[in-house]
Parts: sequence; C-alpha cells; structure tokens
Amino acid sequence: MNIRWLLPFLMLILLLWIPVHAQAKRVYVTDEFKITLRSGPSIENKIFRMLPSGTRLEVIDETPAWYQVRTEDGKEGWILKRYAMDRLPYKQQAERLQNKIDRLERDQRQAEKTIADLKKENSQLSQELSKTRSSLEEVQQKYDSLRSDAKRINTIKSNYETARKELERTRSRLETVLEENKELKSQISLRWFLSGAGVVGISAIIGFFLGRIQRKKSRSVYF
Repeated sequence: MNIRWLLPFLMLILLLWIPVHAQAKRVYVTDEFKITLRSGPSIENKIFRMLPSGTRLEVIDETPAWYQVRTEDGKEGWILKRYAMDRLPYKQQAERLQNKIDRLERDQRQAEKTIADLKKENSQLSQELSKTRSSLEEVQQKYDSLRSDAKRINTIKSNYETARKELERTRSRLETVLEENKELKSQISLRWFLSGAGVVGISAIIGFFLGRIQRKKSRSVYF
C-alpha cells in the first residue's frame, strides 16, 4: 500500500476512535428496569451484577450492540445498548425534582420562620430603642440640671469665698477693736484711780485747813 494513502487512513481511524474512547460518554440504565452487567459483549458471558434503573455508567468502549462501561465504584463490564439511554430516567428526574421542591419548601419554611423571628426581634429592638431614647432624654435632663446646679454651685462657692474673706477681715477688725477697748479700759481705770486719789488728797487738804481754822476759832474764844 502506498504510504500517501496509509497516513489519511490512519488519521480517519484515529478520528473515529477518539469520540468513543476519549470523550468519556455517559449513559444510564433505562426506565423501570434492571439489566445485567456481564464480563463480555455476549449473553453467554458471566453476569457480574444487576444494575437498577438510573445507574450512571461511563462508556469506555462499544460494539454495534454492546457498551463496555465502568460503574461509579470502578467495576467494568458490558451491557446491551438497547437497555441504555443518554438521559436520566424520568422517574429519577421526577424524584430529583421532588427532592428539590421539598428542599425549597423546607428552605421557604425556614426562611418564613427566620423572617418571623427577625420581625419579633425587630419589635423587641424597637421597644428597647424607645426605652433607651427615653432613658437618654432623662439622662440629658439630669445632665442639664447638673450643669445648671454646677453654675449655681460655682456662684455659691464664689459668694462663700467672698463672705469668708469678709469674715476674716471683720474678725481682724474685731480683734483690733478689742485690743483698743482693752487699752481704753486700762486708761479709764487709771484715770479713775488717779481721780480718786486726787479727791482723797484734796479732801485731806481741805480737812487739814478746816481743822486749823476750827482750832483758830477756838483759841480766839478763850482769849
């Protein structure tokens, strides 16, 4: 055979072989049925196991009537093509859809419960927020009152400090007046003493002169 014709022939065989062996085709066991997985492409070959409807299989080779397949757990064998199809059986599709519907319904119920819980929590938070606002207003009023009281306290402190200083000055003046009064009393006592002594002296002098005058009168009477 001419080499020029051999190369296109080999390429054609390769192109025909690649879709079968390289593209990992998947088929499923047909609806409501169990088929045999055999050791070879003939009903004379040994049966490995029974494959229920919906079993997913990977095609690794084929003949006009048979598929060589591999199960998901790695078991290889042959099945008749007429018992395989390239879609999931309707029963399994319906079951999957029903499972999805059930799951969505559960999710919806859970979402509704979550929404109800969130609404309840939101209501509680709103009440707490209202209480917090009221408490904040009370605190603000107390703060304003304290600020006002603080201003009055500062005024009272200032007045107290002024009164204290005035009291100290008054006490100082009082002590000065008391000292002056004490000195004045001493001077008055001395003056009274001196006045008394003067009166006594003058009385003695007057008595002395009156005595002499009296004696002179007595002498003149006798002579």
